This record gives sequence, C-alpha cells and structure tokens, in this order.
Amino acid sequence: MPPLAIAVVERSILPHLEHARHVFLKEQGVDFAALTKRDIHMVAIRVALDYLHPLRSGDTFFVGVNIERASRLRFCFFQDIWWCPSVTLMGLIT
Repeated sequence: MPPLAIAVVERSILPHLEHARHVFLKEQGVDFAALTKRDIHMVAIRVALDYLHPLRSGDTFFVGVNIERASRLRFCFFQDIWWCPSVTLMGLIT
C-alpha cells in the first residue's frame, strides 16, 4: 500500500475514536452534547496512536475505552482498537 493510502486509513480512525469516547462518557452519565450547549467544551489536547498491526480499509473493529483522572479538570482516556474477526489487538491510544 502506498504511504498516502496508509495515512488516509490511519486518519480515518480518529472519528471512530472520538465517537467511542462520547459513547463511553454517555454510559457514565456525562452528556457531551449537553455540556457543549452549556459552553463546557471537552477537547483532546494530545492523541498518541501506536499501531501494533495495520488496519486496512473495510476492516471491522471495535474500540475499548478506559478513563483516568489526571487532575481536578483533566482526564486521560486510554483506548485500544480490536480487530473483530479474531479479536486481535491492533492499536493502543493514549
């Protein structure tokens, strides 16, 4: 796969990671959309993604999410990408 194609696949995962964080927060009773309407904006200031195996266009995967409080106002999300057919760990996100 040419480098440009790899970059496109890697960047296309970012909306899925953000969506997984929003779903996780909602399950914890935190409504991201409601907070935004109240001018409380939760933003990612750093995302580090380490691929353990390549993802390819059309792959089916799921994203696991864990959270840790870093300070009174800052939280760290830890996410991992799992490839569905064999439940193989594909990447780690901090």
